[in-house]
Amino acid sequence: MLAAKEVKKVLAALNIAESQFGDCIFLFDMVKQRAERIILNDQKRVIHAIRLLKVTQMNAALVNIMEAAYDCLLSGDYHIRRGALLDSGEEILKISQIATERLVADGYLRHDEAEKNRADVLEAIAGSG
Repeated sequence: MLAAKEVKKVLAALNIAESQFGDCIFLFDMVKQRAERIILNDQKRVIHAIRLLKVTQMNAALVNIMEAAYDCLLSGDYHIRRGALLDSGEEILKISQIATERLVADGYLRHDEAEKNRADVLEAIAGSG
């Protein structure tokens, strides 16, 4: 499947975003690969966000990083037991938090939205594993 130019730009933004996750680089590549699959599997959503909603490529990349990190955390694969994350799970949680902070700083997410997302993820983590 050929990717539209907007999709290619968001994929490129994933590589640029990598520098914002400096101390989480150990698992960032895995989260980034998952984000790439999300983007490629739902190109219409990405194109809609860029063209119609005027989302920047970087914000689209960060949203998909956040989504990929949440998917990882909710899988239970990064838990030592129910509700308790392994060190790798803590690193993935930090990746999602950094992405969220960047989205708030850029004005894409409001602070209250970010806090609700965080609370929802922590609640889901508590029930996973």
